[in-house]
Amino acid sequence: MLVRTLTLYHVERDAKELMLEGRALSAFRRMHAMPVLKAFRIWLDKRIDARTGILPKSALGEAITYASRNYRALTRYTMRGYLNIDNNAAERALKNVVIGRRNWLFAGSDQGGKNAAVIYRLIESAKRCGANPYE
Repeated sequence: MLVRTLTLYHVERDAKELMLEGRALSAFRRMHAMPVLKAFRIWLDKRIDARTGILPKSALGEAITYASRNYRALTRYTMRGYLNIDNNAAERALKNVVIGRRNWLFAGSDQGGKNAAVIYRLIESAKRCGANPYE
């Protein structure tokens, strides 16, 4: 499983080195990533078979069911060059909010909470655009 995941990220690295975008990136992903994703689908389908001994309510069983049900969404990035393989950028943008959630629990008032949300959005947007939010 880890090897498949690493292979998908190597495809992304290779595409970035080739500076592929748009349709060229989609074609590259379909050529190099889709065979890996199809092999993953076959692996999932074999594990869903009732004779494997994996209980559907176990953590592994639930993960396999989730991945199988969301397979189309998992492969969508190969069809659209503007999509990323993962949502790490969004996760990183929310990291500071999640870490500081307890500190910000009491913003003083509802309006203070709304003001804080606007400021956090502005700061993260500035970072995303490459601007220094402190300036």
